[in-house]
Amino acid sequence: MKLIVSLVIFALAATSAGAATITVEVRHRPPELLVQDGEVSGSVYELVEAMMQDTGHTASYVEIPWKRSILRAQNGDAGVLVRHSMNDERAQFLFPMPYGFEKREVLFIRRKGSNANPVSFSDLSKYQIGKRASAYYYPEFNQNRDLRTVEATDEQTLIKMLAAGRMDLVISDDLALFRENAEAAGLPFDQHFEAASFKEVLLNGRFFSVPRTGYTSGYAEDLNCAIYKLRVTGRIEDIFKAAGLKPLAQPFPDDFSQGQQETCAG
Repeated sequence: MKLIVSLVIFALAATSAGAATITVEVRHRPPELLVQDGEVSGSVYELVEAMMQDTGHTASYVEIPWKRSILRAQNGDAGVLVRHSMNDERAQFLFPMPYGFEKREVLFIRRKGSNANPVSFSDLSKYQIGKRASAYYYPEFNQNRDLRTVEATDEQTLIKMLAAGRMDLVISDDLALFRENAEAAGLPFDQHFEAASFKEVLLNGRFFSVPRTGYTSGYAEDLNCAIYKLRVTGRIEDIFKAAGLKPLAQPFPDDFSQGQQETCAG
């Protein structure tokens, strides 16, 4: 477990071509990544620490909202980004470092008893849907321009808007976190909300990344190959099992994983 430090670490992080203190940008995404009372823990934290140990670097953690991290990365200012999805658009400015795949359910949450109940993707166009700003859910949803969506930077805001009838649905790719946020907003899930009939079940890649420009870009290959080693040796599976979580699958079906394998296997 590590304490979160001030953002001023960015001015100090790049120390040499050898061992360095590298900033890792985090946010509370339980159960894999816990950011509470200024401390970081969870399986993703353990994975970062194992990656740093393999490369000889040291992690320094800062809590930054995801939308801000993405904007920083586009400008080459971000540190290491963790626990996120990847697509071709993001890969234009992020160096992808896959660490496995999870079976993921994407749900559409409605007010309990609401008439908003899509049963297919085409039904979604009938409703106003809340989503997290800059979040990537899955290609069909993110790329569809016919959907009526409303963005907010945090899920608790979306939950309050849904409860107030200001939107019909909220998309969620993490039901456990939605429940936690609903409780924090004073709107316990089981009393106020339920999942609509339609959902998507996906095999979703999980990634670390660094900007393709900026100080962290120089550490991309070392960090990526450290993650590859953790994948193929079973260390990532051990980390998730030790945390009581279902291990990620470790196929190499996508271009990002195949690129990682080609670069690091030799």
